[in-house]
Amino acid sequence: MAISAPSTASLLSTNMMTDLRQLSETVLECHPMTVTLKPDLEDELTARAQAEGLTTEEYVNRELQKLVANAPPASRLTPEERVRLWEEFLEQFSVDGPPLSDYAVSRESIYTREDEML
Repeated sequence: MAISAPSTASLLSTNMMTDLRQLSETVLECHPMTVTLKPDLEDELTARAQAEGLTTEEYVNRELQKLVANAPPASRLTPEERVRLWEEFLEQFSVDGPPLSDYAVSRESIYTREDEML
């Protein structure tokens, strides 16, 4: 029984298919975005990227991933969770007394004749 080795063409084809599959997965994960940077910020980012042997795009993507990964948990809450936490926070400061009268919050009770003389 003779076993033949795969041809170079089939190996290239297999490698190319694997590379294309990986490339398509990478492309599908990316969402292009255009950001306008101030010239001095762009220069700084480019210099930092070059110092690390990266393109500016690679450097910015890496730094943004770090920023998002290190974001405080509150920023990952759903709007409903934020509302619930806000209401719980406000409950700490509730007043158990009667509401103020209309006069207590009227202009007449706030501003006096002494204020007019200033």
